[in-house]
Amino acid sequence: MQMFRDQGERAADSLEYPIRGRLVRSRHRRSERGLWAGRKAAAGYYVPFEPYAEVIRAYFRLFQEYNGCVDHTWAHIQEHGPFFPEFEESMLPEGFIYKPNMEYRSEITGKLCASKSGLRNYLTNVVYLGHWIHKQVIVEWDNHAPLVDADLFMYAFNRISKSDFHGEPNANHSPYRAYRPRQPKNTRSQLYPTYASLERVCKL
Repeated sequence: MQMFRDQGERAADSLEYPIRGRLVRSRHRRSERGLWAGRKAAAGYYVPFEPYAEVIRAYFRLFQEYNGCVDHTWAHIQEHGPFFPEFEESMLPEGFIYKPNMEYRSEITGKLCASKSGLRNYLTNVVYLGHWIHKQVIVEWDNHAPLVDADLFMYAFNRISKSDFHGEPNANHSPYRAYRPRQPKNTRSQLYPTYASLERVCKL
């Protein structure tokens, strides 16, 4: 029993120092410096991968065309794309590796594209503006060339994100609001809810 307990403690110690103490710490240090540490890469990066990078840029342009509405933008992508091309090793420049991690496919076409939550992440990921994040904090400003024009990125970011780059309330947050034109009085079949409520109060 004591031998088993001793072996268990030695196994725990081997996890604590070599893995948590050295390997994990080394990975964090690389990530803090803007270097790849084995985590999933943002689509189109670390070095711009044009077959995917152009799709990301198109998502930002579409979002602006739909006045900052994620639902309308995503509905368009689901049906019309643009879609991510199916990955093949021959697409990579010499000396680069890439492990595909995209799984979501359009429910209409079956082609690779962003999920709705994935689209929101793309449109607010500061990596595309050229900054580097570690543990949800920007640790390297202007770490690499931006993939998306700054004005276009900030349009999307301010539409979606309630927090700014420092985690404070975003003073420029302006979420999408659907415009509903007021119906002419002569075509109304019912009173608007506000008026209807007042009518019920009067009858009482």
